[in-house]
Amino acid sequence: MENNIADIVSIDKRFSDITDLISTTVDDFHVRASENVALHIQKHGVSPSWIQQGLRSSENEDCPFCDQNLTDSTIYQQYQVYFNEEINEFLQKLDSLDISFKPDQISLLSGKIKDWNRNQIANRSHWVEDGFEELAVPEVDRLVLLTESFYIIARDLIVAKKEKFHESMVDSSNYKELFDKYNAINDNISSLEERINNINKTYETYKQSLDSSDINSVQRELYQYQVKHLRSTSEVSKIIDKIEIGLRREAGINKIKKDLRKEYTDEVDLVLSTYKDSINRELGNLYANFDLSAFKTNFRGGERTEFYIKLRGNEITTSGNDNRFGTALSEGDKRTLSFAFFISALKRSRSLSNSIVFFDDPFTSLDSVRRRKTIEEIIKISKDALQVFILTHDEFFAKDIFQKCTASDESVHSVEISSTSDRYSSFIEIDLFQKCQSDYYKRYDNICQFIENPSVFADKKIIVAQSIRPLLEGYLHRKFPRSLSRSSMLGTVITTMSNDNTNLFPYDSLQIDILRDINGYASQFHHDTNPECNNVEIYDDELRNYCEKTLGMLHS
Repeated sequence: MENNIADIVSIDKRFSDITDLISTTVDDFHVRASENVALHIQKHGVSPSWIQQGLRSSENEDCPFCDQNLTDSTIYQQYQVYFNEEINEFLQKLDSLDISFKPDQISLLSGKIKDWNRNQIANRSHWVEDGFEELAVPEVDRLVLLTESFYIIARDLIVAKKEKFHESMVDSSNYKELFDKYNAINDNISSLEERINNINKTYETYKQSLDSSDINSVQRELYQYQVKHLRSTSEVSKIIDKIEIGLRREAGINKIKKDLRKEYTDEVDLVLSTYKDSINRELGNLYANFDLSAFKTNFRGGERTEFYIKLRGNEITTSGNDNRFGTALSEGDKRTLSFAFFISALKRSRSLSNSIVFFDDPFTSLDSVRRRKTIEEIIKISKDALQVFILTHDEFFAKDIFQKCTASDESVHSVEISSTSDRYSSFIEIDLFQKCQSDYYKRYDNICQFIENPSVFADKKIIVAQSIRPLLEGYLHRKFPRSLSRSSMLGTVITTMSNDNTNLFPYDSLQIDILRDINGYASQFHHDTNPECNNVEIYDDELRNYCEKTLGMLHS
């Protein structure tokens, strides 16, 4: 945006454009048209003024001097072309000037003048309190009114000129009024510029005086004035009153919080110090190589208690960057510590006999020694509690604890939880001993059950057939652990026994032939020897015969 008001109003250029157009007459068009054909006329030695006078006097298509028809005259035609071009160009200029003086252009210019005035006031607003004057608003308002009047009068002149474009309007009353507005606008602009120049000089003088002042002291003084001024406003006073009320409330709340924290700390110290010795006893029973050394309350992020343990002479806490549980203790140690807390609380509970206790996967990450001690502690709790539930994914340790519990209590049950099709859970009582059987004993049971009751395997005889070969392999590997390679399959084992000259294997040729016969039958049910093993038809009598031969080799 322009900083100079004269550039914004641009009254000289606007007035000049209007004056040029409204002062133009038809004679001016004739003059310019005659100049354009001067060369053509000069060739014929005829005076241009004489031709111009003739054209003005001509009332028809005949020459007023010689009565010659002018329709086909080259000079005449060219003169008409240039004359019409001058008029068209003039009318286009009038149209263009008409557009620039439409009402929306008046509003646009008024807005620019007002924006300029607002910027001038804003640029000087921070100096007002130091004795400098503001730019006078009335002078700017008068400039806006004068400019709007100038535009309205100018537009009336332009419209009138378009209707009588061949006449001059310089002597009209509208033009005289326009001229007066033009002078008034220039006087107003000059007055404004003089005022601005005087104010700017005052600013510069004041700024130069500031250059010699102590900047720090002036800034401190300015800040004090600003604070005093701000503090004296009603809005700030209300805010400060609210802050003071809030601070008093905060002080009261902080006192209550402090008292509550002390009460909480005292309670924690009393309770946890009571449990400290019993927890350490449980840690000792579980063969932990650490013990609890202290409890401390912590209010970072809410009420909490931090535990400290002694591990190889170093104190470790639940938080911190260096020595802390997360990096110093193994998962088994963490489980042991948690279990010790839980057992200690249970043993000190006065309502244990009426309580139902849940242990959730207590064996995870524990070594065999700690698992054994954990089982012992659970059995002790089960004798005192109303009822005990043990949830675990480890079926082998579930079997161990089930076996120890059933030795003295027949009310113990083992139940498997599984998902149903409708996304509920089902509880099915299971035989943990059967579930924990090794593959060797499962294959042995498959063969025995088939011999006793073949109908059990009516639709899954392939399971029995596929149990024969690995059962014999497992049996021979267990019987001769140092004489057979772990990876040797039954065929390789038979070959080794057939070629033995050391009498290491107590089997005669008849028994080896039986083994070879069994292997030949069983191999057809395994992918490594028969890719179509699942399609082999199985006959009950034949399968039973080979199952009995297999048991005969095991029992011989």
